[in-house]
Amino acid sequence: MRTLPALIVMLSESAMPNQMLPSGIFIRQEIIEAVRFVFFDTECEEWPYATHGGTGFIVNYCNKIYAITCAHVRGDFVWAELNITNRKHGNKIAGISEIYYITSPEEEAKDSDIVDVVVVAFRDDVDANFFDGTAYIFNSGTIATSSIRDKIFVYGALKEKSSIIDGKIAPVYCCLEMQDSGPETSDTTLRHAIARFESH
Repeated sequence: MRTLPALIVMLSESAMPNQMLPSGIFIRQEIIEAVRFVFFDTECEEWPYATHGGTGFIVNYCNKIYAITCAHVRGDFVWAELNITNRKHGNKIAGISEIYYITSPEEEAKDSDIVDVVVVAFRDDVDANFFDGTAYIFNSGTIATSSIRDKIFVYGALKEKSSIIDGKIAPVYCCLEMQDSGPETSDTTLRHAIARFESH
């Protein structure tokens, strides 16, 4: 059994049916297409890219594209070296403009996982077309808090299975299915669910 780094892309079964946009149009999004493998420039000619493992999630919020990931995926790299591709197995790298994260958490947010969340803003020329329409549209009609017994699907990149060899990036993704078992007692902002992943 192993843990998966930065498993941040979760969707409850209740949020998966057709979703209504503010315009009244119904859509059905493939959340798995919004997942990205997180890796960094090394400035080393022999090994131009490297990763500590991690997953990013491309979202479209108010017609602007962002990536959501976790602070710990950076490891000993710097954010300016972050690479996020146009598709899950992409060939273009998005230009990054800003990194946003919580610096002064208050009350329940202190010592919670929320301080590990990072939002990546892209340059103005990186739009929905750059990501070939795979960014997950984020609004009140497309996201929801899970409830007890909801099925939850977690998508992420497997560090041990992914490879970066001779500049060729070959991410491997997996999906875990679990069931919501209620609020996390130590952190009221989180839900509790358990899944087991075995790699042979």
